[in-house]
Amino acid sequence: VYVSDIDEASFFAGREKTYLLTIAVPVMDADGTRAVGVLAMVHPVRQFFELVTRVKVARTDHTMLAGSDGNLLFCPIFMIKNHRLDKNLLKSISQGNPGWDVTYDDVHYPGRESINGFAPLKIGRHPLHPSSLGGHTWHVFTSQDPAETYAPINTLLKWTAGGGLLGIGMFTFLGFYFTRRIVKPIHTLKEGTRRVSVGDLDYRISIHTGDEIEELATAFNDMAARIKEFYSGLEQKVSERTSDLERRNRELSALYAIVITLGKSLNLDVMLDEVLGKILSIFGLSMGAIHLWDSQERTLN
Repeated sequence: VYVSDIDEASFFAGREKTYLLTIAVPVMDADGTRAVGVLAMVHPVRQFFELVTRVKVARTDHTMLAGSDGNLLFCPIFMIKNHRLDKNLLKSISQGNPGWDVTYDDVHYPGRESINGFAPLKIGRHPLHPSSLGGHTWHVFTSQDPAETYAPINTLLKWTAGGGLLGIGMFTFLGFYFTRRIVKPIHTLKEGTRRVSVGDLDYRISIHTGDEIEELATAFNDMAARIKEFYSGLEQKVSERTSDLERRNRELSALYAIVITLGKSLNLDVMLDEVLGKILSIFGLSMGAIHLWDSQERTLN
């Protein structure tokens, strides 16, 4: 199989130049051992390669065809064989296997960073004659602006970042909400515990969260009420016991004073006057009297 290089031809004078491509295959005899003729097709290059280069990549880039000698064989923008590739770009796309590479030698935008996808051109399943393609290899490639290549990824990253910020905002709001809903009632419980511990038994907690914390606050208020009730009863009992002890103490003091007075004098009148004065002083009385029982007369004197 033979495929020619792209040749320039003009069928009629004054007409636009036409670039042609010749493809030829041998016609073999019945035994398939000897060529008896050649079947050749001459085809306009533009119509032939438009099927390949019509494919667009994103909005601005398209496929192109280049030879290993650096000639841009076909491009929807440049004329055929009217532009040569930069050596760095040629080296990047003229590898033996399909692939991609990044260069700063774009065909249409020199100096722009470009992502180049490329593949060697395969023609049919049969090997080509060594003189085919003008002794060169052809490569299909495209150069694309990375900004356009990564636009979907950048959009995804923006959506991800936006979703992350939204998530952070939601977590912050929820954290603030639960802080006010949980931490503040806990501080209220702590303050109530402190107030009760210093003796403020009338202090009550007001929490309305509708959950276990509210139940805990209700139990705390019940406990404070019971402590106050118990403490009031205890104070009453202590007061009663104190009064009883004071009374007993006064009685003991009176008895002690009487005993001491009895030991001081044998004069009954003096002794009784002093005993009466001690008793009045101990019990805080201003007036008093002592009567003696006359057992014979059965009267008080």
